[in-house]
Amino acid sequence: MVIPPCKGLIALDIDGTITAQKEIPKLMIDYLNSLYKKGWQFALITGRPFSWAYPTVSSLPFPLFFAVQNGALLFELPSKKLLNSYYLPKGSLSSMEQICQQLKTDFLIYSGYARQEACYYRLGHFSINEVSYFQQRAHFFKEKLVVTPSFQSLDSQHFLSFKCFAAKEKAYDLSMQMEKKLKLHAPAIKDPFNKEKFVIQATHPLAYKGEAVRHICRYFSLQGPVIAAGNDHNDLSLLQAATIKIAMEDAPIPLTSIADIIAPLASKAGLIDGLEQALNLI
Repeated sequence: MVIPPCKGLIALDIDGTITAQKEIPKLMIDYLNSLYKKGWQFALITGRPFSWAYPTVSSLPFPLFFAVQNGALLFELPSKKLLNSYYLPKGSLSSMEQICQQLKTDFLIYSGYARQEACYYRLGHFSINEVSYFQQRAHFFKEKLVVTPSFQSLDSQHFLSFKCFAAKEKAYDLSMQMEKKLKLHAPAIKDPFNKEKFVIQATHPLAYKGEAVRHICRYFSLQGPVIAAGNDHNDLSLLQAATIKIAMEDAPIPLTSIADIIAPLASKAGLIDGLEQALNLI
Protein backbone atom coordinates (compact mmCIF):
# COMPACT_ATOMS: atom_id res chain seq x y z
CA MET A 1 0.00 0.00 0.00
CA VAL A 2 1.52 3.29 -1.10
CA ILE A 3 0.90 5.99 1.49
CA PRO A 4 1.01 9.61 0.30
CA PRO A 5 2.26 12.26 2.74
CA CYS A 6 -0.36 12.45 5.46
CA LYS A 7 -1.34 14.47 8.50
CA GLY A 8 -1.74 11.38 10.67
CA LEU A 9 -3.92 8.32 11.27
CA ILE A 10 -7.55 8.19 12.36
CA ALA A 11 -8.35 4.72 13.78
CA LEU A 12 -12.01 3.92 14.39
CA ASP A 13 -14.21 1.17 15.73
CA ILE A 14 -17.37 0.47 13.70
CA ASP A 15 -20.33 -0.58 15.88
CA GLY A 16 -21.44 2.15 18.23
CA THR A 17 -18.71 4.49 16.99
CA ILE A 18 -19.10 5.40 13.32
CA THR A 19 -22.57 3.86 13.11
CA ALA A 20 -25.40 2.57 15.28
CA GLN A 21 -26.86 0.69 12.30
CA LYS A 22 -25.76 -1.92 9.76
CA GLU A 23 -24.73 0.85 7.37
CA ILE A 24 -22.63 3.98 7.78
CA PRO A 25 -24.85 7.08 7.46
CA LYS A 26 -24.17 9.26 4.42
CA LEU A 27 -23.45 12.23 6.69
CA MET A 28 -20.63 10.23 8.30
CA ILE A 29 -19.30 8.97 4.96
CA ASP A 30 -19.12 12.50 3.57
CA TYR A 31 -17.41 13.82 6.69
CA LEU A 32 -14.75 11.08 6.81
CA ASN A 33 -14.14 11.50 3.09
CA SER A 34 -13.55 15.23 3.62
CA LEU A 35 -10.87 14.41 6.20
CA TYR A 36 -9.21 11.93 3.83
CA LYS A 37 -9.06 14.63 1.17
CA LYS A 38 -7.31 16.87 3.70
CA GLY A 39 -4.54 14.31 4.14
CA TRP A 40 -5.68 11.97 6.94
CA GLN A 41 -5.24 8.21 6.60
CA PHE A 42 -7.88 5.88 8.06
CA ALA A 43 -7.95 2.51 9.80
CA LEU A 44 -11.21 0.80 10.67
CA ILE A 45 -10.63 -1.82 13.35
CA THR A 46 -13.54 -4.02 14.40
CA GLY A 47 -14.43 -7.16 16.31
CA ARG A 48 -16.57 -8.22 13.34
CA PRO A 49 -15.42 -10.96 10.94
CA PHE A 50 -14.57 -9.85 7.41
CA SER A 51 -17.79 -11.05 5.74
CA TRP A 52 -19.96 -9.05 8.12
CA ALA A 53 -17.81 -5.92 8.28
CA TYR A 54 -16.83 -5.51 4.63
CA PRO A 55 -20.28 -4.59 3.25
CA THR A 56 -20.39 -1.78 5.79
CA VAL A 57 -16.93 -0.31 5.21
CA SER A 58 -17.05 -0.76 1.42
CA SER A 59 -19.31 2.28 1.29
CA LEU A 60 -16.34 4.50 2.14
CA PRO A 61 -14.99 6.02 -1.12
CA PHE A 62 -11.29 6.15 -0.19
CA PRO A 63 -8.48 3.63 0.48
CA LEU A 64 -8.00 2.56 4.08
CA PHE A 65 -6.57 -0.03 6.45
CA PHE A 66 -9.12 -2.57 7.63
CA ALA A 67 -8.60 -4.88 10.62
CA VAL A 68 -11.16 -7.52 11.62
CA GLN A 69 -11.72 -9.73 14.65
CA ASN A 70 -9.95 -7.22 16.90
CA GLY A 71 -6.87 -7.07 14.66
CA ALA A 72 -6.35 -10.77 13.94
CA LEU A 73 -6.39 -9.96 10.22
CA LEU A 74 -5.28 -6.68 8.66
CA PHE A 75 -6.19 -5.78 5.07
CA GLU A 76 -5.87 -2.84 2.77
CA LEU A 77 -8.99 -1.70 0.95
CA PRO A 78 -10.24 -1.59 -1.69
CA SER A 79 -7.77 -4.24 -2.92
CA LYS A 80 -8.53 -6.67 -0.01
CA LYS A 81 -4.81 -7.44 0.15
CA LEU A 82 -3.89 -9.21 3.41
CA LEU A 83 -1.17 -7.27 5.22
CA ASN A 84 -0.86 -9.17 8.50
CA SER A 85 -2.42 -12.10 10.37
CA TYR A 86 -2.38 -13.69 13.83
CA TYR A 87 -3.81 -17.19 14.26
CA LEU A 88 -4.40 -19.49 17.24
CA PRO A 89 -2.73 -22.94 17.11
CA LYS A 90 -4.87 -26.07 17.31
CA GLY A 91 -2.93 -27.05 20.42
CA SER A 92 -4.71 -24.35 22.42
CA LEU A 93 -8.05 -26.20 22.13
CA SER A 94 -7.55 -28.46 25.16
CA SER A 95 -6.82 -25.54 27.50
CA MET A 96 -9.82 -23.65 26.16
CA GLU A 97 -12.00 -26.71 26.78
CA GLN A 98 -10.84 -26.96 30.40
CA ILE A 99 -11.83 -23.36 31.13
CA CYS A 100 -15.26 -23.80 29.55
CA GLN A 101 -15.88 -27.07 31.39
CA GLN A 102 -15.12 -25.40 34.72
CA LEU A 103 -17.62 -22.64 33.96
CA LYS A 104 -20.21 -25.04 32.50
CA THR A 105 -20.29 -23.66 28.98
CA ASP A 106 -18.63 -24.26 25.62
CA PHE A 107 -17.17 -22.25 22.77
CA LEU A 108 -17.34 -21.83 19.00
CA ILE A 109 -14.38 -21.76 16.62
CA TYR A 110 -14.12 -19.13 13.89
CA SER A 111 -11.95 -20.33 11.02
CA GLY A 112 -11.17 -16.99 9.42
CA TYR A 113 -11.36 -15.32 6.02
CA ALA A 114 -9.12 -17.84 4.20
CA ARG A 115 -11.50 -20.71 5.09
CA GLN A 116 -14.78 -19.02 4.17
CA GLU A 117 -15.24 -17.89 7.80
CA ALA A 118 -16.82 -21.15 8.91
CA CYS A 119 -18.08 -21.05 12.48
CA TYR A 120 -17.87 -24.47 14.16
CA TYR A 121 -19.75 -25.73 17.21
CA ARG A 122 -20.13 -29.19 18.72
CA LEU A 123 -23.53 -30.82 18.79
CA GLY A 124 -24.67 -31.73 22.28
CA HIS A 125 -22.55 -29.08 23.98
CA PHE A 126 -25.25 -26.41 23.90
CA SER A 127 -28.93 -26.27 24.78
CA ILE A 128 -31.63 -26.10 22.11
CA ASN A 129 -32.17 -22.41 22.93
CA GLU A 130 -28.46 -21.66 22.58
CA VAL A 131 -28.25 -23.41 19.22
CA SER A 132 -31.31 -21.49 18.06
CA TYR A 133 -29.59 -18.25 19.08
CA PHE A 134 -26.44 -19.18 17.13
CA GLN A 135 -28.53 -20.00 14.07
CA GLN A 136 -30.42 -16.71 14.18
CA ARG A 137 -27.20 -14.80 14.76
CA ALA A 138 -25.40 -16.58 11.91
CA HIS A 139 -28.27 -15.83 9.55
CA PHE A 140 -28.26 -12.16 10.51
CA PHE A 141 -24.49 -11.79 10.12
CA LYS A 142 -24.27 -14.13 7.11
CA GLU A 143 -21.91 -16.47 8.96
CA LYS A 144 -21.42 -20.08 7.89
CA LEU A 145 -22.48 -22.10 10.96
CA VAL A 146 -21.15 -25.68 10.87
CA VAL A 147 -21.83 -28.57 13.27
CA THR A 148 -18.87 -30.83 14.01
CA PRO A 149 -18.68 -33.93 16.25
CA SER A 150 -15.21 -32.93 17.45
CA PHE A 151 -12.92 -29.92 17.16
CA GLN A 152 -9.95 -32.28 16.91
CA SER A 153 -11.44 -33.73 13.71
CA LEU A 154 -11.17 -30.38 11.92
CA ASP A 155 -8.42 -30.48 9.30
CA SER A 156 -7.07 -26.99 9.98
CA GLN A 157 -4.09 -26.61 12.32
CA HIS A 158 -4.91 -23.04 13.25
CA PHE A 159 -7.97 -20.87 13.81
CA LEU A 160 -8.64 -17.16 13.94
CA SER A 161 -10.66 -16.95 17.15
CA PHE A 162 -12.66 -18.73 19.82
CA LYS A 163 -16.01 -17.26 20.91
CA CYS A 164 -18.17 -17.74 23.99
CA PHE A 165 -21.62 -16.28 24.63
CA ALA A 166 -22.82 -15.71 28.17
CA ALA A 167 -24.63 -13.46 30.59
CA LYS A 168 -22.60 -10.49 31.83
CA GLU A 169 -21.16 -12.00 35.04
CA LYS A 170 -20.09 -15.28 33.45
CA ALA A 171 -18.78 -13.41 30.40
CA TYR A 172 -16.36 -11.37 32.49
CA ASP A 173 -15.29 -14.50 34.35
CA LEU A 174 -14.59 -16.28 31.06
CA SER A 175 -12.70 -13.26 29.78
CA MET A 176 -10.49 -13.14 32.86
CA GLN A 177 -9.75 -16.88 32.76
CA MET A 178 -8.84 -16.85 29.05
CA GLU A 179 -6.53 -13.88 29.44
CA LYS A 180 -4.92 -15.10 32.67
CA LYS A 181 -4.51 -18.82 31.93
CA LEU A 182 -4.21 -18.87 28.13
CA LYS A 183 -2.57 -15.45 27.68
CA LEU A 184 -5.05 -14.66 24.92
CA HIS A 185 -6.70 -11.36 24.10
CA ALA A 186 -10.30 -11.99 25.19
CA PRO A 187 -12.40 -8.89 25.93
CA ALA A 188 -16.07 -9.31 26.84
CA ILE A 189 -18.41 -6.95 25.00
CA LYS A 190 -22.12 -6.63 24.39
CA ASP A 191 -23.20 -8.86 21.52
CA PRO A 192 -24.13 -6.56 18.59
CA PHE A 193 -26.90 -9.02 17.68
CA ASN A 194 -28.55 -8.83 21.12
CA LYS A 195 -27.32 -6.28 23.66
CA GLU A 196 -28.76 -8.42 26.48
CA LYS A 197 -26.01 -10.99 25.84
CA PHE A 198 -22.24 -10.75 25.96
CA VAL A 199 -19.70 -12.22 23.58
CA ILE A 200 -16.09 -13.05 24.44
CA GLN A 201 -13.81 -13.28 21.41
CA ALA A 202 -10.43 -14.86 22.19
CA THR A 203 -7.64 -14.17 19.72
CA HIS A 204 -3.85 -14.44 19.52
CA PRO A 205 -2.18 -12.32 22.26
CA LEU A 206 -1.00 -9.86 19.59
CA ALA A 207 -4.40 -9.72 17.89
CA TYR A 208 -5.82 -6.63 19.53
CA LYS A 209 -6.78 -3.23 18.24
CA GLY A 210 -3.89 -1.28 19.73
CA GLU A 211 -1.35 -3.60 18.14
CA ALA A 212 -3.09 -3.19 14.77
CA VAL A 213 -2.56 0.57 15.05
CA ARG A 214 1.10 0.14 16.00
CA HIS A 215 1.65 -2.32 13.13
CA ILE A 216 0.18 0.13 10.62
CA CYS A 217 2.29 3.01 11.87
CA ARG A 218 5.45 0.89 12.11
CA TYR A 219 5.37 -0.93 8.78
CA PHE A 220 4.02 1.93 6.71
CA SER A 221 6.08 4.63 8.41
CA LEU A 222 3.08 6.80 9.11
CA GLN A 223 3.99 10.12 10.62
CA GLY A 224 1.84 12.47 12.65
CA PRO A 225 -0.63 11.99 15.49
CA VAL A 226 -3.05 9.08 15.91
CA ILE A 227 -6.68 9.89 16.70
CA ALA A 228 -8.71 6.89 17.89
CA ALA A 229 -12.36 6.40 18.85
CA GLY A 230 -14.28 3.49 20.35
CA ASN A 231 -17.16 2.54 22.63
CA ASP A 232 -16.57 -0.88 24.21
CA HIS A 233 -14.02 -2.92 26.17
CA ASN A 234 -12.29 -4.25 23.05
CA ASP A 235 -11.51 -0.63 22.12
CA LEU A 236 -9.44 0.04 25.24
CA SER A 237 -6.11 -0.86 23.61
CA LEU A 238 -7.14 1.17 20.55
CA LEU A 239 -7.45 4.30 22.65
CA GLN A 240 -4.28 3.50 24.58
CA ALA A 241 -2.32 3.46 21.30
CA ALA A 242 -3.58 6.90 20.27
CA THR A 243 -2.27 10.42 20.72
CA ILE A 244 -5.81 11.75 21.11
CA LYS A 245 -8.43 9.43 22.60
CA ILE A 246 -12.17 9.65 21.90
CA ALA A 247 -14.66 7.58 23.91
CA MET A 248 -18.30 7.53 22.89
CA GLU A 249 -20.85 8.66 25.45
CA ASP A 250 -22.01 5.10 26.19
CA ALA A 251 -18.49 3.66 26.56
CA PRO A 252 -17.58 1.82 29.78
CA ILE A 253 -15.54 3.51 32.51
CA PRO A 254 -12.13 2.07 31.46
CA LEU A 255 -12.48 4.01 28.18
CA THR A 256 -14.04 7.22 29.47
CA SER A 257 -11.48 7.44 32.26
CA ILE A 258 -8.57 7.73 29.78
CA ALA A 259 -10.37 9.67 27.06
CA ASP A 260 -9.41 13.19 26.06
CA ILE A 261 -12.85 13.65 24.50
CA ILE A 262 -16.30 12.19 25.21
CA ALA A 263 -18.36 12.17 22.01
CA PRO A 264 -22.16 12.00 21.72
CA LEU A 265 -23.81 8.70 20.79
CA ALA A 266 -23.29 7.09 17.38
CA SER A 267 -27.05 7.29 16.82
CA LYS A 268 -26.57 11.07 16.78
CA ALA A 269 -23.46 10.92 14.54
CA GLY A 270 -21.55 12.03 17.62
CA LEU A 271 -18.20 10.95 16.23
CA ILE A 272 -18.21 14.00 13.97
CA ASP A 273 -18.29 16.25 17.03
CA GLY A 274 -15.60 14.12 18.68
CA LEU A 275 -13.27 14.29 15.68
CA GLU A 276 -13.77 18.03 15.32
CA GLN A 277 -12.72 18.47 18.94
CA ALA A 278 -9.72 16.21 18.38
CA LEU A 279 -8.59 18.15 15.32
CA ASN A 280 -8.74 21.35 17.35
CA LEU A 281 -6.31 19.82 19.85
CA ILE A 282 -3.60 19.24 17.23
